[in-house]
Amino acid sequence: MAAPAVGERAEPSPVCCPAHERSLARLDRAIEHAEQIMNEQRILLDTLRRSRAAVSGACEQDGENARPPPAAGATVLRRLTAKEQRILALIASGMTNRGIARSLHISERTVRNHAHAIFGKLDVGNRTEAALVGLREGLHHP
Repeated sequence: MAAPAVGERAEPSPVCCPAHERSLARLDRAIEHAEQIMNEQRILLDTLRRSRAAVSGACEQDGENARPPPAAGATVLRRLTAKEQRILALIASGMTNRGIARSLHISERTVRNHAHAIFGKLDVGNRTEAALVGLREGLHHP
């Protein structure tokens, strides 16, 4: 039986023998987790593409030599600590909490705590919204 293509859901196959049951269950969980991450990344990518199109359209409307207005929301980013701004930039670049933790040499729990604080300070409900606010407000990428 051929493996499903990326993005296609695999139907769980019957367990061939009890010796492989645990391994197959772990693999199924890993596949589900990877699919969830891929879906989150697709949502972030779509949001970023829409944001880019909106900014590009605004530039075309203002004229090609127009300078962007000063970031009125820069005050929003000032609410964040330097560490939170760094983590928000990594979130906006599409990194997972695990990737951010490894990159900054901190625990995933610490990243999750910082992300929660960021969501509260920016008054957003998820990482995609936080990334969008950060990018709109002139957040610098890492």
